[in-house]
Amino acid sequence: MVVYFAQALAIYEHLEKDSLHAAHARHVVADILYKSGNYAEAVREYTSITSNREYLNNFSNSYDVQTNLMTCHYYLKNFEDAVEIGMNLTRSLSDDGPKLFTVLENIGKIYISMTDLDKSVEYYEKAISLAINLGLHEKELDAYIHLSQAYLGANALGKVVETLNMLYEKACEYGLHISRYAAYAFFNRGVIIARYNNDIEGGINDIENAIAIREQTHDELKESDLEEYRQILDEVIAYTGYSDKEDSED
Repeated sequence: MVVYFAQALAIYEHLEKDSLHAAHARHVVADILYKSGNYAEAVREYTSITSNREYLNNFSNSYDVQTNLMTCHYYLKNFEDAVEIGMNLTRSLSDDGPKLFTVLENIGKIYISMTDLDKSVEYYEKAISLAINLGLHEKELDAYIHLSQAYLGANALGKVVETLNMLYEKACEYGLHISRYAAYAFFNRGVIIARYNNDIEGGINDIENAIAIREQTHDELKESDLEEYRQILDEVIAYTGYSDKEDSED
């Protein structure tokens, strides 16, 4: 398919240099390369489009090109280039809240890869604030999950637990006490307090609560999550000998 679009692109460029048709054909080729994981080649094609101001005057075209270009640079570990594109997008998306939220989250993710916790937290918190202002409850909860992961990557376990507690409180506030968000909060808090805080009973109780909640939810990730939760519960019990302690007490 890439070959056919590349041939079409060559024809368009021969007939109409820098035309909208040529830019569109190049955009299609870039998207195919991007979706197939050929990020370096996709960067070349997307970058060539950025000089066509007429094509990028269309907001949808501009947003798609820039966000995909940012993602390509991220996967190629060109983190500074990815951040620069993200920053430019934040300025152009001031009137489009949901898209701005996504960009803020992506910048937070990039800073995690750059091991810059402070910057990562800054952008996740901006995303959370924006989601609150827009009433995007599930996006807000997703951002709390990603913020907890940023803290975990920096081994800031106290902050992880604090963020997970906030995630659960917010989920309950929005009527989502039986949801993947609540289950995520219980499960990850349970793992941390069992493994690192030496609160075995509390940790196991949290993981069991996560399993009970997840069993009542319905989405495509339910079964894989439950498999992971049950496996980790068994590992925690085996590692700590918790069940043996209960048996000895009997």
